[in-house]
Amino acid sequence: MNELGDWILFANGSGAVRAVADGYLDRLRLHLAVVPRDPINHMKLLAINNRKVAGKERPVSPFCHLSFINSDARFQPKSNSLTERGEVVPFQMNLLVGGLDLSELTRDFMRNSEALFKGALTKIPELDIDKVNERLKRRG
Repeated sequence: MNELGDWILFANGSGAVRAVADGYLDRLRLHLAVVPRDPINHMKLLAINNRKVAGKERPVSPFCHLSFINSDARFQPKSNSLTERGEVVPFQMNLLVGGLDLSELTRDFMRNSEALFKGALTKIPELDIDKVNERLKRRG
């Protein structure tokens, strides 16, 4: 691994060729040296450019999930699906940790948390270890 001496920007996926051809990366490159007041400003810029590319390239989704991880303590990490007012993201992100798919367990936790918040539950149910192992597809 080598340390990079300069800011870099790259594009990948079905919209990368269009993003380069239409000059979106050149415009975004100007923002690399700008320290944002809030990283969400840069994230919104990326989402806007993604929508522009999606309008021209059929396989590109106008929806995108963005993550910001800072190299120092100036900003907290952020992760958001950025949508237009009134839109609902038509997908769910799976949660993989250390090679384990924790998606179903996370969905259960979120469902139970919402029920608790709405008063439908008085406490989060305890995890059933057999059910957890079954969902993780491993033997206990």
